[in-house]
Amino acid sequence: MALIEDKNEYIFDILFQNNISNILFDFNPENLFKEINTFYENIKKLEQKKQISQYIINFYENKDIFFIDITGTLEKEKISQLKLMFMHYLSSKLNKLKGIVYIFNNTDENSMIFPHIWLLFRFWKTLKIPYDKIYYLTSSDIITHNIQNYIGHFGIKKCSNLLEVVRYLFPNLADKNEMELFEFSSTLLQTDYKFKSIQ
Repeated sequence: MALIEDKNEYIFDILFQNNISNILFDFNPENLFKEINTFYENIKKLEQKKQISQYIINFYENKDIFFIDITGTLEKEKISQLKLMFMHYLSSKLNKLKGIVYIFNNTDENSMIFPHIWLLFRFWKTLKIPYDKIYYLTSSDIITHNIQNYIGHFGIKKCSNLLEVVRYLFPNLADKNEMELFEFSSTLLQTDYKFKSIQ
C-alpha cells in the first residue's frame, strides 16, 4: 500500500513494478483508516474466493471498436497475457480502431485493485492507443471508484450504457432517436468472431 499525492504515469509505473496493490490519495486520518480497513476486508474476501474463482473474458472487434467483456475474479498473471492476445487478434486493425470498450459484467469488484487496473489499461498507450479512446461500462461503484482513482484522470471515460459510447464514437449518429441508437448499439454486440478465453 502506498500513500501519494501526485497521480502520474511515472510514479504509477514504479508503484506497479514494486508490487503495490493499493494506493491512497487522501491524507485525512479518518479516511485513511477507513480505506485501510476496506482494503484488508477485500484481501480476505479475495483469498477465500481464489480456490473457486473463474475468470472469463470475451473480446472481439466490430465496426472498428474493440470490446473486452470480463467476468469473474481478476488475477495479475492472467491479465498480463492479454496484451499479446490482443495484439495478435487485432494485428493490422490497431491503427483503424475508433475505441476500446471494457465491459465489467459480473466482475469481482474486490479484485479491481491497482495492479489489475494498471495492467488492463496502461498497455494501450504502448500500442499507440490514447487513453481518451478507452471507455468502460460497469454498474459497480467500487470498480468505478478504483478506475477513476488509478487511471480515470488520464482521460478514460465511464459510460452509463452502450448508447453513450455510440454517441462518443459515432458523432454522426448523435442526432438519432433512442430507438435508432439502440438498434445500432445492438449490432455492435453481434459478431461471428468472438474470442472466449476461460482460465
